[in-house]
Amino acid sequence: MIMQAMKNSEHFIGKIRQLNTLLQKESAVISYTNDDINEYSLRCDVHVLHKKIGSILLYYSPKRNRFKADISSISSNKIYDILAQNIEEIVEKKPKKATEQTAVIAKGLLAYVDGSFSNTVVSYGAVILREGNIVAEFSGKVLDPDYQHARQVAGELMAVGKVIQWCLAQQQNRIAIYYDYEGIEHWVTGKWKAKQLLTQRYRDYVQKSGVSIQWVKVAAHTGDYWNEYVDQLAKQAALL
Repeated sequence: MIMQAMKNSEHFIGKIRQLNTLLQKESAVISYTNDDINEYSLRCDVHVLHKKIGSILLYYSPKRNRFKADISSISSNKIYDILAQNIEEIVEKKPKKATEQTAVIAKGLLAYVDGSFSNTVVSYGAVILREGNIVAEFSGKVLDPDYQHARQVAGELMAVGKVIQWCLAQQQNRIAIYYDYEGIEHWVTGKWKAKQLLTQRYRDYVQKSGVSIQWVKVAAHTGDYWNEYVDQLAKQAALL
């Protein structure tokens, strides 16, 4: 595991150099140690004049040969704005497309959700993050017999419901939800027609919740740390 992490760290070196070049005019430096390296992720500390202002979490998917980044813990608004405007172009090789609303949401709460179906048991898993740290996580079985036919999809939708329930209880009115099954978003937005009782109830609940959601699609089982994390939460819940 350690040797694999060290090997994968080579994938991040070029990205870190580009980010350091981007921030050098602001006297900011990005650094990391071997202890910051996981199998497919790397946590880099950001310092301005030797004072730590947060971290950048870099994720690498070897299957897709793609990178992702989480900059939500950066406390300096100026540095955060510079990163928000350029991070996708550098890390994900995408055109710049940062909007004020997207930046605000990305700097707040993030959630990952997933569902599972194993040996006739439907289960779900969800984790809520703030600045890269877990603030809540949920897992369990979907016991309603009316939803069993939907298998892992029922677990996916239950996970979103748990995230929204938490937001309402904590008086949080916006969150980014990362998912790997596109129906999670499409039934809410209307791109897919909700034909079943389960999807209709899900659509209505999310739409009427009052929580503003930034939907983010991720590819399943491609090395995304938190996607794999909630996948395991769901699978473990099925065994309890």
